[in-house]
Amino acid sequence: MSEEHDAVVAFRYHLVRRLRERLNVSEAEAAQVADDVSLMFATMRGGFVITRREASRYRDAAVLRDFNGRNHAEVMRRYEISQTTLYRIIGNSRNTPKTEAPPG
Repeated sequence: MSEEHDAVVAFRYHLVRRLRERLNVSEAEAAQVADDVSLMFATMRGGFVITRREASRYRDAAVLRDFNGRNHAEVMRRYEISQTTLYRIIGNSRNTPKTEAPPG
Protein backbone atom coordinates (compact mmCIF):
# COMPACT_ATOMS: atom_id res chain seq x y z
CA MET A 1 0.00 0.00 0.00
CA SER A 2 1.16 3.52 -0.71
CA GLU A 3 1.84 6.20 1.87
CA GLU A 4 -1.08 8.16 0.41
CA HIS A 5 -3.37 5.19 1.03
CA ASP A 6 -2.13 4.90 4.62
CA ALA A 7 -2.74 8.62 5.12
CA VAL A 8 -6.33 8.33 3.89
CA VAL A 9 -6.98 5.38 6.20
CA ALA A 10 -5.54 7.30 9.15
CA PHE A 11 -7.52 10.42 8.22
CA ARG A 12 -10.77 8.49 8.06
CA TYR A 13 -10.09 6.68 11.36
CA HIS A 14 -9.33 9.94 13.18
CA LEU A 15 -12.29 11.70 11.60
CA VAL A 16 -14.67 8.97 12.79
CA ARG A 17 -13.18 9.17 16.27
CA ARG A 18 -13.41 12.97 16.41
CA LEU A 19 -17.00 13.01 15.14
CA ARG A 20 -17.99 10.49 17.81
CA GLU A 21 -16.28 12.52 20.54
CA ARG A 22 -17.45 15.97 19.53
CA LEU A 23 -20.92 15.26 18.18
CA ASN A 24 -21.78 12.22 20.29
CA VAL A 25 -22.99 10.21 17.29
CA SER A 26 -22.88 6.47 16.68
CA GLU A 27 -19.98 4.79 14.91
CA ALA A 28 -22.20 4.12 11.89
CA GLU A 29 -23.25 7.78 11.61
CA ALA A 30 -19.69 9.01 12.06
CA ALA A 31 -18.42 6.50 9.48
CA GLN A 32 -20.99 7.67 6.94
CA VAL A 33 -19.93 11.31 7.37
CA ALA A 34 -16.24 10.31 7.27
CA ASP A 35 -16.83 8.39 4.03
CA ASP A 36 -18.59 11.40 2.49
CA VAL A 37 -15.82 13.79 3.54
CA SER A 38 -13.10 11.38 2.38
CA LEU A 39 -14.78 10.99 -0.99
CA MET A 40 -15.14 14.77 -1.37
CA PHE A 41 -11.51 15.29 -0.38
CA ALA A 42 -10.26 12.55 -2.70
CA THR A 43 -12.28 13.98 -5.58
CA MET A 44 -10.79 17.41 -4.99
CA ARG A 45 -7.27 15.90 -4.88
CA GLY A 46 -7.63 13.76 -7.96
CA GLY A 47 -9.29 10.60 -6.93
CA PHE A 48 -7.90 8.33 -4.21
CA VAL A 49 -10.83 6.74 -2.38
CA ILE A 50 -10.98 4.18 0.41
CA THR A 51 -14.12 2.13 0.84
CA ARG A 52 -15.80 1.49 4.16
CA ARG A 53 -15.03 -2.23 3.80
CA GLU A 54 -11.35 -1.46 3.26
CA ALA A 55 -11.24 0.87 6.27
CA SER A 56 -12.89 -1.82 8.40
CA ARG A 57 -10.27 -4.35 7.29
CA TYR A 58 -7.51 -2.00 8.43
CA ARG A 59 -9.24 -1.38 11.75
CA ASP A 60 -9.80 -5.10 12.25
CA ALA A 61 -6.14 -5.86 11.50
CA ALA A 62 -5.07 -3.21 14.03
CA VAL A 63 -7.44 -4.66 16.64
CA LEU A 64 -6.03 -8.15 16.11
CA ARG A 65 -2.48 -6.81 16.28
CA ASP A 66 -3.15 -5.09 19.63
CA PHE A 67 -5.35 -7.76 21.22
CA ASN A 68 -3.43 -10.19 23.43
CA GLY A 69 -6.34 -12.23 24.80
CA ARG A 70 -6.46 -10.42 28.13
CA ASN A 71 -6.89 -6.76 27.19
CA HIS A 72 -10.51 -6.72 25.99
CA ALA A 73 -11.45 -3.44 27.70
CA GLU A 74 -8.30 -1.64 26.56
CA VAL A 75 -8.76 -2.65 22.91
CA MET A 76 -12.49 -1.83 22.92
CA ARG A 77 -11.76 1.60 24.38
CA ARG A 78 -8.85 2.32 22.06
CA TYR A 79 -10.77 1.45 18.89
CA GLU A 80 -14.15 2.53 20.23
CA ILE A 81 -15.80 -0.78 19.49
CA SER A 82 -18.30 -2.87 21.38
CA GLN A 83 -17.61 -6.27 22.88
CA THR A 84 -19.77 -7.79 20.15
CA THR A 85 -17.62 -6.13 17.47
CA LEU A 86 -14.41 -7.31 19.15
CA TYR A 87 -15.68 -10.89 19.25
CA ARG A 88 -16.80 -10.67 15.61
CA ILE A 89 -13.32 -9.50 14.57
CA ILE A 90 -11.71 -12.32 16.54
CA GLY A 91 -14.14 -14.88 15.11
CA ASN A 92 -13.61 -13.68 11.56
CA SER A 93 -9.85 -13.91 11.99
CA ARG A 94 -10.17 -17.62 12.72
CA ASN A 95 -11.89 -18.08 9.35
CA THR A 96 -9.27 -16.10 7.41
CA PRO A 97 -6.62 -18.14 5.62
CA LYS A 98 -3.23 -17.62 7.25
CA THR A 99 -1.61 -17.02 3.85
CA GLU A 100 -3.56 -13.78 3.56
CA ALA A 101 -1.57 -11.16 5.45
CA PRO A 102 -3.67 -8.52 7.22
CA PRO A 103 -3.37 -5.01 5.82
CA GLY A 104 -1.17 -2.41 7.45
